[in-house]
Amino acid sequence: MAAEQKPGVRANFSVVGGRQIIRIVARSVPIAAMLPTLRSSLDAPLIDRTGLTGKYSFELEFGKDIPGSVDSAGQSDPPDLFAALRQQLGLMVESTKATFDVVVVDRVNREPAEN
Repeated sequence: MAAEQKPGVRANFSVVGGRQIIRIVARSVPIAAMLPTLRSSLDAPLIDRTGLTGKYSFELEFGKDIPGSVDSAGQSDPPDLFAALRQQLGLMVESTKATFDVVVVDRVNREPAEN
C-alpha cells in the first residue's frame, strides 16, 4: 500500500536537449498554491481568477525553451505551459490588464529612528 503524500506543492526541474522540463505535483492544495511556481516559468504576474475554492491533487508537466539554445528546435514534448494547463488541467491562461498592489521601498535608513 502506497504511503499517503503530505499536502503541498513540489516542483522538479530537468533539462532535455534545449528545453527545461517542469513537473509540478500538488496534493490537497488550492489552485492558487501553484501560482508561485508558474510565475517563475512565465516571468510575468499571474492572478487566480478560476473561482475554485476547493483543495485539489494534480500533476502538471510542461516544457520551456532555454533561450539561446539551438537543441530545442523541433522538440515539442512536453507541451508549453499554456497548452499543458489546458490539456492536463482544463484551465486557460489569458493575457489581460489588471490592477494589483505593489510595495516600493525607496530608501532604507541604517539606524532606526525614534517614534
